[in-house]
Amino acid sequence: MACGLDDNDKAMELLNGAPLCDVPLTDGHYALHAFVGTLAATTTKKVNINPPGRGCQKDADCTDSASPVCNLATHLCGALTCNEATDKTEPEKHFCQSTVIIAERNNDHTFTVKGFGAAVGEKHLLTSVTSKFVKYGSTELYAIVGGSKIHQIRAPNVFPETHMGDVSFNSWQDLYLVKLATTSTFKFDQFLKIKKVGPGPQDKSLTVRLGADKMTMDSVLLQSDDECAKIFSNDGVIKYVKNSYMACGLDDNDKAMELLNGAPLCDMPLTDGHHALHGIRSLPTLDPGYRNGFLVTKLAPNCDWLFQESGGAVKCI
Repeated sequence: MACGLDDNDKAMELLNGAPLCDVPLTDGHYALHAFVGTLAATTTKKVNINPPGRGCQKDADCTDSASPVCNLATHLCGALTCNEATDKTEPEKHFCQSTVIIAERNNDHTFTVKGFGAAVGEKHLLTSVTSKFVKYGSTELYAIVGGSKIHQIRAPNVFPETHMGDVSFNSWQDLYLVKLATTSTFKFDQFLKIKKVGPGPQDKSLTVRLGADKMTMDSVLLQSDDECAKIFSNDGVIKYVKNSYMACGLDDNDKAMELLNGAPLCDMPLTDGHHALHGIRSLPTLDPGYRNGFLVTKLAPNCDWLFQESGGAVKCI
């Protein structure tokens, strides 16, 4: 990642996504090297050469077959991929491969990350209503599975089946269930089972974080209802209601808060040898004193809804 300073603070959010190019010309034109405020990954094409001195500019510049993707945010070879080092256990790898990045494809064949989700069945993806990708229409939408495998899940002639929860404060159901199109041959090889019972007040949850060019797995401690009420007390938009439907957490910092909307939260203790899903990350707080706080939609109260909307394919255990 890199950063810059404008002449003033006007239209800072509006310029999010604007291109940055080299001033020296390449083949008579300005060459793109980054986007303002975006996190981009590119397609998984095969690789050939690596131009010396300036990092990768496209997939073909990456020679390492283990990282055949040029990340235009960092000019490093490597997709947004979870850390699957040899010291990681099999349950952590399973969690990683069940985590889904939801992205839109750009004209230059890069992908802009719009949110996260979790595979909860061979054909089902669970994310949040409030995540930043367009929920309806025929615009192309892609799932990056485990951070490296890219599959198209929506197109002008490919329509997934979708089910939207009721996002109200008294029955917080910030859930968006996606069933892959019947014409799609793709299926999730690995997916998370959902717990009927959520974690205790002192239990940590396994979730994902974003680094410069990779996802990492990390733990987070959900806060008590009293603390959550404090975290959202000066939000102005979101009201935290002490009920069985919502919880909240605190990140180490306030980076990528909106981008992580829809990310899974799992029990640290194993169920049948794997981490079980109990929550989906939701909106960040707007309280200036807690910019690293975020809501969580609990899944246990929504087990019947998930079972019904999936036609019995998604079951809680």
